[in-house]
Amino acid sequence: MKGTFFRRPLEYHLYADGEEWEQGSTVAGHLLVRNSGSESIHLETLQIALTYGILKLIKAKEPDAWELLQTLSVAEDVTLAPQEEQKYSWALNLSSDCPISDKSGSLFLRYGDTNVMEQGKIDIRVQLSTFIRSFLQTFETQFRFVKKLAKFNKGFTEVKMVPPDSKQYPTLDYVTCLIRMDGENLEIIYKFKMKKFGKDEGMERVKVVNKRLECHQIFTPEQYSAGGFPNRDCFRQAIQQAIDEARPAGLF
Repeated sequence: MKGTFFRRPLEYHLYADGEEWEQGSTVAGHLLVRNSGSESIHLETLQIALTYGILKLIKAKEPDAWELLQTLSVAEDVTLAPQEEQKYSWALNLSSDCPISDKSGSLFLRYGDTNVMEQGKIDIRVQLSTFIRSFLQTFETQFRFVKKLAKFNKGFTEVKMVPPDSKQYPTLDYVTCLIRMDGENLEIIYKFKMKKFGKDEGMERVKVVNKRLECHQIFTPEQYSAGGFPNRDCFRQAIQQAIDEARPAGLF
């Protein structure tokens, strides 16, 4: 992946090794700076910043479209002679709960010198970690729920899961899963939205009301990982436990 930014007589070329990354992985590459002018130029610093951008606010050029997550100083006290170019390697570690790329926003690399937030930018595609993807696949394959929506929401990945059209879940509309890696632990919050039947006070007719129930789980690496690979048995039992906790209230 490559991005280019011009601030005459300087040219900034940012290279990232790859096209897509997972949460918790490392994004690395090099930054090439070229002086295409006829005089030497001194730069106090060269920087790369990891930022999160809200797409609709970026399009509207709103000042609060960007959130700065971390800044990396690539080089300091740089002097470029006329027609000289210099190349610097860089690497940034994504956090295990970093935002994924979705319709509302994405991670971006901003690059340049002192005013890096006003200079070059490229968006980087970030997908869910292997363990979270495996958890959601278990929900889909073992329980036949359908994934309808995945988006970043206040530190969590929010995923809407719709149950199969069967008698097993007659009053369940859907469950929203809020998932993240909290350090090394896997945290899952289930929010069930259901229908419940009841009678109006003083009336004979039956009405349908919405009801919600929440379930919270935390798993250690020893639980959700087996030899470095996702532990599907752990995920299956976790989902079943969450569903079972909802059953006693007469929800399904």
